[in-house]
Amino acid sequence: MLDVVYRRQRDVGQLKKPAMSTMNSEVYAALIDAGAAEEKAREAAKSVARYDADIAEIKASLLLLKWMVGFTLAFVVAITWRLFG
Repeated sequence: MLDVVYRRQRDVGQLKKPAMSTMNSEVYAALIDAGAAEEKAREAAKSVARYDADIAEIKASLLLLKWMVGFTLAFVVAITWRLFG
């Protein structure tokens, strides 16, 4: 998935490296307490952190889209008001 995002950003001229994986320490500690192997717990915690980063990026994009739709709707209402008002 990161490869697709990386390619899209490269295509529009916004070359950005994929985010470095960080580890969610709460998930790591919970998995260790549950009896998971240390390496598997570390990889699972990194995976959760990557999903958190992806979700944050999607939320930011969604916020932009909401503003764009709001502006477009206001523009259409203004034009309609001007034509028929």
